[in-house]
Amino acid sequence: MTASHNYFIDFIERTHKLFDILEPIAKKKDLEVTFLLNCLLGMIVSVLENLDKLDNNNLFKEKLHTEKLEEIVPKKIKAIRKNDTIISYKENFNKQEFLKKFDKTEFSVEESVVKFMSRTDIMNMELEWLLRKIRNGIVHQNIHPINKNKKWVGIRIWNINSLGLKDFAIEFKTKELKKFSKEVVLRYKESIS
Repeated sequence: MTASHNYFIDFIERTHKLFDILEPIAKKKDLEVTFLLNCLLGMIVSVLENLDKLDNNNLFKEKLHTEKLEEIVPKKIKAIRKNDTIISYKENFNKQEFLKKFDKTEFSVEESVVKFMSRTDIMNMELEWLLRKIRNGIVHQNIHPINKNKKWVGIRIWNINSLGLKDFAIEFKTKELKKFSKEVVLRYKESIS
């Protein structure tokens, strides 16, 4: 393979070739999940950092409920409605009268309500949203391998938002992670072409 002197194109093509050449080897050595996660992180970072420069960035603005994306989004995915959670905490906190009620140096919110997004709500989000959540989880090492007979058979990734709350979690089986990673590579390739 000759270098085109275009980092974006080279990176995509090299990552695509990595899947074809090294994924079977990684699988044989029980390193498939780690391999796929590394490839995915590289692609996600590259996509998100260059989204405004992509010729066809609408491939990442696409809603998850489209037929192609529905096939690659794992069934095990949860997210909270950020605004509902913030509003709930703010409402409970702001109901208190600082000067009259606070004898202590701390305040706990006992009856706040955390609302989860439905699968339909999640699927109405854009691919870019999902990539950002996954990226944040990986970067902050919010990762847990799923083991079966001492082999990694999947991965769980979650995000902690700016309030320190877990607001997103996704679980990929190895096959799902492979399918998802390859789709991100193909979309990125198509966005630059």
